[in-house]
Amino acid sequence: MAESYYKNHYKMKKNRLIKIKQTKGKCELCGERANCIHHLDESTDNHELDNLMVICYHCHMLYHSGPYKNTKYIRLYGATTTELAKRHRTPVSTISHWHKIGVLESIIKSGNIRSKTSKFIRLYGRTAANIGKQFNCTGPLILKWHKENTLKKALETGIRPASSRKLEKK
Repeated sequence: MAESYYKNHYKMKKNRLIKIKQTKGKCELCGERANCIHHLDESTDNHELDNLMVICYHCHMLYHSGPYKNTKYIRLYGATTTELAKRHRTPVSTISHWHKIGVLESIIKSGNIRSKTSKFIRLYGRTAANIGKQFNCTGPLILKWHKENTLKKALETGIRPASSRKLEKK
């Protein structure tokens, strides 16, 4: 027997039938005939009746990719990835990357995506000052390594690039 996608599959099936009966098999968004169930909190573990919505296949697809979409980005940042990308004049993939490395919230708060600080956050996931602390050196040396294209490798390996010592902290 195949394993179910849902934890507590029995409760999901039971509550699905109750919800479909309550809505008379009509989509809660468009009113058409429906038999799909959508978890409002997007958790496939929560099968409580107040977390389930009867929805037709068409609206369910729209819900996950179109105008009804209620993504984690809306919950976390108050906007979809598309809206954030337009606001910060950057691709959606960059917004997703910033979220994954944990800097999107600070970028949104700063509001100035084109600042030098944000440039380092965008490229390296942290500010030049934080990188300087890691290597015990000053901002100008970090900028020099960045311009020489040696900073990325230094961050990957944890080894300082060969560079002039006059800008280092004493």
